[in-house]
Amino acid sequence: MNAERRHVAPEAVIAAVLAAAIAALLGGAWARGLSVFWSDLTYLHHGWRAAPAMIVAAGRAPLWEPSLYFGMPMAGSMQGGLFYPATVFYYLFGFATATALFQAMHLFTAGWLCALWLRSCRLSWGASLGGAFLFAFGGVMIARLPFLNHLATLAWAPALALFFRRPVPLALTLALMVLAGYPTFIPGCAAAAWVAAYAARSKGWSWRAGAGDWAKAGLLAGVLAAAQLLPGLELASRSRRSSGVGLAEALTWGFAPGDLLQWIGPLALGIKNFHPAIDWTMCVYLGLAGALAAAYGASVLPRRRALVLGAAIAAVVVLTLGASTALSSMLWRVLPPLRLVRYPGNLAYIAMLPLAL
Repeated sequence: MNAERRHVAPEAVIAAVLAAAIAALLGGAWARGLSVFWSDLTYLHHGWRAAPAMIVAAGRAPLWEPSLYFGMPMAGSMQGGLFYPATVFYYLFGFATATALFQAMHLFTAGWLCALWLRSCRLSWGASLGGAFLFAFGGVMIARLPFLNHLATLAWAPALALFFRRPVPLALTLALMVLAGYPTFIPGCAAAAWVAAYAARSKGWSWRAGAGDWAKAGLLAGVLAAAQLLPGLELASRSRRSSGVGLAEALTWGFAPGDLLQWIGPLALGIKNFHPAIDWTMCVYLGLAGALAAAYGASVLPRRRALVLGAAIAAVVVLTLGASTALSSMLWRVLPPLRLVRYPGNLAYIAMLPLAL
């Protein structure tokens, strides 16, 4: 009697590889009870995550915290992610363990969703895994480990492309990105998803149909995230940043042309010139293998698709240059929505989906 051969699903293999990569990257610290803890995590996100858990432990609803900023409405402060599902880690575990689980979950989510999206574009599982690694383990995501709201919002970006024409799961994704605590990233992620969808479009592509699906998804997402969105918008409207920041502040931490080698990796710039704790907005590296793979992919793509993706990436690069070139400086002066972004280097995330594709 012949035993039936059991085949391991490619999805399971990719999930296992991603989990192993996360364990290899951060497992040594976790085994010693440590987690990534520096920059904004030490003096902002720590309080935003720990305070609600302490309030709940004291038997009160986590709506107002008197010790942060001389009193803070926790629901209105979007960046704390009060209603974001993964925040539950902070109610169940100590801060270090909760942070480690939060970081691991979102690196895995970013890679897993990116692999599923690329697979939906009819790429092989091997190519999909490569794109997932580029997205989840590149400098943009790794530099966001201490910025919990950035990390959580960007982790869902591939789902915008994966569910591009499916209003209900698209709405759930948009709602999660709002609840994650940094909705400022959503327009850029959405733009990247549209670029990727247009580049990979089939005969049935329609701008009108896509816009209709996204309008439906946006309305549903607003309802699903209303508990966070409404008080957050009210607080934002009373903030000094409601109309953006000054040009000088907005242009802090931009790239110079010589910094563009950061897209390849620290060694391309010179390891002595690489200061991730200071220049975290420039931590956008693909790695040498990732950069070579992206260049090779551009060379074998149909010309139309390569031009669309290349133009989108070039536009992002120009915006990251901030005040260092005449063109980028002019764009930051004449496009008021950029004043809501802060820091030109922060826009590098928009290029990640096109680069992965």
